[in-house]
Amino acid sequence: MKCIFYCVKCHKIATARHKCNPLSYVSITRNMRNCVDTMNDLGLELMSAVSYVENVDTSFLHKLELELEFRYEYNEAILQAMPDGWNWYKFSVKDGEVWLSGLRYTENYLWTGAETVTDRVNLIIKKFERYLSYRDPQAVKSILTLMYS
Repeated sequence: MKCIFYCVKCHKIATARHKCNPLSYVSITRNMRNCVDTMNDLGLELMSAVSYVENVDTSFLHKLELELEFRYEYNEAILQAMPDGWNWYKFSVKDGEVWLSGLRYTENYLWTGAETVTDRVNLIIKKFERYLSYRDPQAVKSILTLMYS
């Protein structure tokens, strides 16, 4: 899927004429838009939220990957236990000086014809959105304030 810039401030696709501060832009694939909005509502700032599908070989096996990269290093306890398949990871953006965190889902999916690969990716996203909908925005923001002030 093609990545686009999405503005979390005004909830629109950021074009070249977009007037908001570029720090409010998140690189996304369109199917991750609701995840970005929900994470932003929880007070968690993202840099990117993308989904990838890669055909592993000439068979019907595909590697599905969904990735959300945060602007900061967040503690895993903020979102509590993650749904199956979702994992926290940390990465450095400045030779070990600046660390950030992210969430990743990976799956090897064997297409059998029952559902398309796109349907499978969208189902994973919907399940994750449902998980996020059970998080209390005020509680998460309070935890963020306590942990990072």
